[in-house]
Amino acid sequence: MRRLRMLRLGAERMRTFPIFVNVDRKPPLVVGGGELAAIKARLLLKRAPSVDIAADAIVPEISALVAEGRVIVVSPLPGVDQVRGRPLVISATGDDEEDARVSAIARALGVPVNVPDRPALCSFSMPAIVDRGEVTIAIGTSGAAPVLAQRLRAWLERELHPRLDSLARLAGDFRDAVAEKLPAGRVRRKFWEGVFAGGVADAVLAGEEGEARRLIGEAIEAAAEGRSATGRVLLVGAGPGDPELLTLKAVRALKAADVIL
Repeated sequence: MRRLRMLRLGAERMRTFPIFVNVDRKPPLVVGGGELAAIKARLLLKRAPSVDIAADAIVPEISALVAEGRVIVVSPLPGVDQVRGRPLVISATGDDEEDARVSAIARALGVPVNVPDRPALCSFSMPAIVDRGEVTIAIGTSGAAPVLAQRLRAWLERELHPRLDSLARLAGDFRDAVAEKLPAGRVRRKFWEGVFAGGVADAVLAGEEGEARRLIGEAIEAAAEGRSATGRVLLVGAGPGDPELLTLKAVRALKAADVIL
């Protein structure tokens, strides 16, 4: 009962539910052709193969995206047929009446819609994003404190290794092999915890993918045979003793350590 009450309290605190949306099947729609629309299109193109923009005039940045074949300009004043079936819609026209009209159409069709700086017209909010390819972190404050979300993103950008994408891709490459050799549940979970906290991860993050593949292959065989993983000792220099002088690699090693002497 106590756990249930805690879960209910957590649900009450969370005003919006975070999800990741697939934008591969049909292009998202951005309404508007100005600078703000260009910014939103650029953001969507980090994941979407292409974006449709509904506008009668477009800024040079959007024109460049059209020339690259990444954006298609469609008729302005989109109606029901242009909105239906979209994974999401962003209305950034700067015209309050038009943004409200697009929002109303999208809401009536059940299409997620965002109007920048108009939370009352939004059914979803745009998070601050930390992009590491396969590893994506979205930070939201339900629109209450966007600057705080940006500060958290800046902190995470410094904390998270730039090669996390390579680590996630490596895990994906070996996922079937692990599933074939190790039973689901605790054994498999413990194996992956060892991969992400041990020598395999260190090798990937150091740019030594060949070595990482060798190590994970050996780890799969060892786990399948029931052999224990070998521990490691890392030496971190403390210099004159000022923690501000530690390297990022040293900080990551300290955070991942089971024992620190």
